[in-house]
Amino acid sequence: MIIVYSLTSTLGNAGKSLAIVILVFQITATGGTFPLQILPPAFQAIHPYLPVTYGIGALREVIGGVIWSSYWFKILILGLFALIFFIISLFIK
Repeated sequence: MIIVYSLTSTLGNAGKSLAIVILVFQITATGGTFPLQILPPAFQAIHPYLPVTYGIGALREVIGGVIWSSYWFKILILGLFALIFFIISLFIK
């Protein structure tokens, strides 16, 4: 939500459009619906740069048995995504 809010507050309607494009990429490229190995190479390339990838990984850790170091790493990366977009939107505003 921080990413969507940051994009819409700084870019207006263009930010809303960009947020929708990012959300569509996240649905297809994060490995939540289909395994990463059967996705096209373009989606495999953007996979590690999308925040939902780490959210899905954290949920899989909780469901399948927690390896705490892996879980906290994924939560840390999610927090970094939020912090980076928050700071960028502060500088743009």
